[in-house]
Amino acid sequence: MAQFTADQRTLNTHLIGFKASLKNILPIKEQERQYYQQFSNFLERYEEAQGQKSMEVGALSHVRLISGDRNAALKDKLEQMTQQFSNPFVHISHWVKGETWCLEALIEAVGEKDKLDTKKKNALSEIATLTDTINKLNANKFTFGSMFKNEAGKKEAAMQKESVKAQLEKDVKLYDVLKKYLTIYLATVAIPNFKKQRIEAYVRAMGRMADAEVRNAENNYDCWNNFQKTIVSYNIKY
Repeated sequence: MAQFTADQRTLNTHLIGFKASLKNILPIKEQERQYYQQFSNFLERYEEAQGQKSMEVGALSHVRLISGDRNAALKDKLEQMTQQFSNPFVHISHWVKGETWCLEALIEAVGEKDKLDTKKKNALSEIATLTDTINKLNANKFTFGSMFKNEAGKKEAAMQKESVKAQLEKDVKLYDVLKKYLTIYLATVAIPNFKKQRIEAYVRAMGRMADAEVRNAENNYDCWNNFQKTIVSYNIKY
């Protein structure tokens, strides 16, 4: 399990690094939508200017790509492509966030299990110290905590420390039980489920990204293919 935890920490570092990169990628993809919208507005304004009376003379004065009744559909295609554009990296962003949260939670759970050994060690050390102190108090020997107590006071202090010691001994047994249950749960439930869910989440995110890219590509093709047909109809070589 130690190697598993080390591997997940390395992976989490990689995810956190890419998560930072996504902060730059997401706006760039969103800007594509804005660029096409601005381009559509520019073309419309440009052709409106071309349609002014002062520009209506000449062999190609009739050429229009997005304005006029004939080409209204092309303008609609361009606007539709802009409106239907889907940022595929949104799905990756959600997936990376979820992956990071799940990894951190799992790593913390393993860490809490490992802390039980330290807690048990500290409790055993405290029990040993208490035992020594209790023996000295019962023998009416000197301790810094009881230097101003008489023999009866030392006996009472010893009884109080016996109560604390008894609770610590229960805690030691409890730490063993907790570690056993956590180890079994992590090994048979949490980690296998995590591995399965991680693969499922990865495939879902990539599938949604692929769907978004395919839809974007289809809309792009439909839009520019129609533009190309209109351009070809004017018999102007390019």
